[in-house]
Parts: sequence; C-alpha cells; structure tokens
Amino acid sequence: MVIDYSKFPLREKLRKVARYVRLFGPGRTFEKVRAHRHMRANGAALASRWTNSGAASREPGDVAIIGCGTFSYSNIAYFSAQSRPGFLRGCYDPVGDRSVSLCKRYAGAYAAADPRELLEDPAVRLVFIASNHASHAEYAIAALNAGKDVHIEKPHVVNQDQLDRLTLAMDASPDRKVYLGFNRPRSPHFLQIRKWLDAESGPLMINWFVAGHAIPDGHWYFAEPEGGRVLGNLCHWTDLSMELVGHDRAFPMRVQSGTLHKSKSDFVVSFDFADGSVAAITFSAKGETFEGVREYLNVHRGDSLIGMKDFHTSTLNRGPRIEEFRTTFRNHGHRATIRNSLNGGPAAPRDRVVDSARLFLAARRAVEHFEVVDLPDIRRYKGGK
Repeated sequence: MVIDYSKFPLREKLRKVARYVRLFGPGRTFEKVRAHRHMRANGAALASRWTNSGAASREPGDVAIIGCGTFSYSNIAYFSAQSRPGFLRGCYDPVGDRSVSLCKRYAGAYAAADPRELLEDPAVRLVFIASNHASHAEYAIAALNAGKDVHIEKPHVVNQDQLDRLTLAMDASPDRKVYLGFNRPRSPHFLQIRKWLDAESGPLMINWFVAGHAIPDGHWYFAEPEGGRVLGNLCHWTDLSMELVGHDRAFPMRVQSGTLHKSKSDFVVSFDFADGSVAAITFSAKGETFEGVREYLNVHRGDSLIGMKDFHTSTLNRGPRIEEFRTTFRNHGHRATIRNSLNGGPAAPRDRVVDSARLFLAARRAVEHFEVVDLPDIRRYKGGK
C-alpha cells in the first residue's frame, strides 16, 4: 500500500522523515524515502529484457523478485542486500521502469519483460512474490512447478480455490520450500511475549487495536479480486492470534463480525478458539496516522497481563512484578523473516499455510457478509512439510 508523501508540504515531509529516523533508524528511513522516489518511475512495461551490464563482472545472484513496489524496494531487497550483497538475479513488475529502478539499485543482472523468464532461469533458486494480492498464489504455484523455492507476501491466497491449488502444488513439490511473509511472529517483541505466556497455562484473552492508513475508495485494495482490507491488512493479526493460541488448540473455532454495518476499512472481528481462548481485532482507518500503522496488543493469561505498543515496547504485569522489554527501534520482524527465506531457513509448515488462510478467508466472510463462520478441525492437514 502506497501513501504518496511527495504531495505533502515540505515541512510535513521533513517532520515525517525526522520522526521515522527516531522510529526506524536513519538507514531504513533513507531507504523508505528512496522507495517513494522509486515508485514515481511510472513508465510503460518493458518491451524486452533490460540487462544490467555492471552485473556481468560478478557471480550472479540466485534470487528473483516479482512485484517491485515500495515493500520490495525498502524491505525485501534492502534486508537481503544487508545479509548478502549481490543476492539479486532478476526482477519483474508490470510497470517496467520500477523493475529497472530496483534492478539498478540492488545490482541485479536483468529486469524481465515477462515473469516467465525468471521462472525459467536455472540460476534462480528463490522467488520473492510481492505483487498484487490476487496474483500471489498464481505466481507461487508457477514457481513451485518450475522447481523454485518461494516466499509469498501476505495474503498468500485470496480464495479457497487458490488455497487448494497452492497446497496441491506444495504436495507435488516436496523438495521445495514455501515461506510466508507474515513477519511479526519473528519480531523480538512477539518472541518475548510468547516466553512470558509460556510461564502460564490456560486459555488467552487477546485484544488488538490497529489504526491503519486511510486509503481512497478507488484504491486497488478494494477491487473485488484483491480481498479488501481483511486480506490486505487484517490477515497479519488473524495470523498472529492463531500463533499465540497455537494451531493444535485453535480448531474448531467460530469467527464473527462485531460490526453491523458495511465498511471497507473500519470493523471488529472476533474469534472463539477450541481451547476457550478468545481474540478480538479492531481495525480503524479514520484518517492518516503520522507514524504509520499503529498496533496495540493486550493479552491476559493466568496471572500475566501483557501490553505491547507498536512492536517498540512490551510490558508484563504479573502480580507485583512489572517487566518491560524495549527495542531501540520498532521491530516488526521484517529483517528476520526475509533473511530466513534468503538463507534457506525453516519453511512454513503445510498446516500453517492452510490454517492461516482458512482463518483470514473466514474473517472476510464474517465482515463482508455478516456471517457467523464455523471452521471445523480438519485432521488431514496435520503433519505439514
């Protein structure tokens, strides 16, 4: 999702940069600024491959990127380059100038005019997929069929048919790895919260309040095939809630909306898990948030009451004891997630690929159609790769 800060007054832009330096550090803030300049490369799609002559003098990378928007530029490519300079083999975006821009910045060998060139390239081992939402699963299936590992940004599917076909492709490619772009479970804050909760037993009460960017009605997120903000945004926190509860204790579950009016960006959805845990997620997009997406979590289990703010500070209250965990900058787990995929780390188990999708697809039905959605326990998905 892109907010065009180039249209903001100069004073506002400077204040934004100064605040982001404090929140994310100077290096990542600078790359975010460059990413917005990168998005202004709005030329037509490439008529033919663009080759980077400067990459010929070194060993070619083994990573391809499909979808060259701000996320790929300032997160996928940025953290990959920090870990392994020269990682990039090639990239593709329907807006060809963005492919060239990213390829130049990160010293890739070529910008493809057709994504099939990347999938057919024997030098490509891993494909990062960060295109529009409806295309994620389609590219992932094609990449698996071509013998590549894949990292799929959220959401990894937009409907049940895509989920069925993606899992079939995974089953047919048992030697290939599938990674999901849900970064927050690898945040040090989430890992610390899990440690605190592991000291207690019993069901959880989970409450998320999320303030997201305000986006106009004509934004591509709202196109019917893309899944709206439930699949484009809310899936982060449905996935996190399931990770807190645990997949083996989640099903059967009930999903329902707490909002009785149609809204594209403002809604409440709740989840009743099999073990008695309950989660509620409030998503609000009433106006622009100066510091980006704001996330507030409260969790209660046993004697432990935990609060987390913006993946920057987390606090445990257990009886008279108060413990705080703080990171220098906001840490949503992007670096750890991208590097895990880049370096061939543990892949997403099959049951997580399935269960996470079942949950956010059910949340979409609940929010958009005011349905109470019951999700059974499906044992055939146990024992994922």
